[in-house]
This record gives sequence, C-alpha cells and structure tokens, in this order.
Amino acid sequence: MAISIKRIDKSYPSRKYKELVFVSGLRGTPKLIVDGYSFIRNKGNFRTTYWRCSKLRSLGCKAKVITSQLDNKVSVTDPVHCHMPDYRQYI
Repeated sequence: MAISIKRIDKSYPSRKYKELVFVSGLRGTPKLIVDGYSFIRNKGNFRTTYWRCSKLRSLGCKAKVITSQLDNKVSVTDPVHCHMPDYRQYI
C-alpha cells in the first residue's frame, strides 16, 4: 500500500521523502521514521494521528507530521529539524 505525502505549509520548498516506516518503540509505543528522523505519537483518533519529533524534549525540535488513516496521506506541517537524522539507530 503506497502512502502519499502532502505538504500543508507552502513556505517550505517541496521535498521528496525516500523512506517512511512505522516501527515500535522500546516500550511498544508506535514510532514513525521519516528519512532517519523519528516521530512519536502525540495525539490522535481513529482517522488522524499527530506526531512530534522525538527530540522535542531533549533538543527542542518542533518538527511535526500528521498521518491520515482514511486516505493514507502524510502531511508534514513543520519539516525543519534542529538536528541531524540518526540512521544508525534504526539499522
């Protein structure tokens, strides 16, 4: 099943995402990995899930993603991270 990526904030240049994976975190909580950046579930319901960067508390990163179960879309609402991706963590 393909997942399309849609951008909401038009002030950022369009970007193609190479990798988008759903995984389980250490405690079994869902995580979303987008191009090496990890997001944890912030809130949501049966159709929409809001994700925040997993480095929000430690580094203050405010990047956010919204996923929709109804139409399989991923919306990147704030794509700017204040840190580099950590690909090694997910190998």
